[in-house]
Amino acid sequence: AGHSGRQFAPSTTRVVGTLPGMKPADNLPDFLLPASELRRLLGETRANRESFNLTYTRLSKSGAPFDGRRVVLTEVAHPDGPTRTCWLDDEPCPDDELALAPDLSR
Repeated sequence: AGHSGRQFAPSTTRVVGTLPGMKPADNLPDFLLPASELRRLLGETRANRESFNLTYTRLSKSGAPFDGRRVVLTEVAHPDGPTRTCWLDDEPCPDDELALAPDLSR
């Protein structure tokens, strides 16, 4: 009661890592990130022209257990632009794969 619903500097503006007390299980990834946070992190890394490897497991879009599809993205920075390879399981990633989406700040 009495809360305006407006927060100008919320304490959780960036989400990286696990919640305190969480222990990863054998069938769960080390930590979960919202899609917007992953896109932000990728955007910062690309803006710094850094090379990186990223492997993640896609979650089900319905909120059901993990769908188990594994994405492997490798990006190597070069002065004339990065070279990028992205695989979804054993196939090239579709154009709408999250790791290939533009940075949210654009």
